[in-house]
Amino acid sequence: MKKTVKKNMQQKLSRQRRWQLKKKKSGLCIICGKDEAVDGWRCDSCLLERRKREREKLHVSQFKPGGAGRRPKHALREYTWVR
Repeated sequence: MKKTVKKNMQQKLSRQRRWQLKKKKSGLCIICGKDEAVDGWRCDSCLLERRKREREKLHVSQFKPGGAGRRPKHALREYTWVR
């Protein structure tokens, strides 16, 4: 196993991955480059699109406050939390 880890570390990063790491380090969205990144990864709009694609892929419904299941990790404007 150690050989494969070493081999993977020696590979060059793609141009896209280098761009993403640069944006992440700057605190920008890694998808579109907007200033509004949540935890330095994605902005609200890119995060919502990603969640929608994942829900479609896994055939699950959107989170409903007060319903079963865990709420999304980052509270966004689309949800109003009832506590």
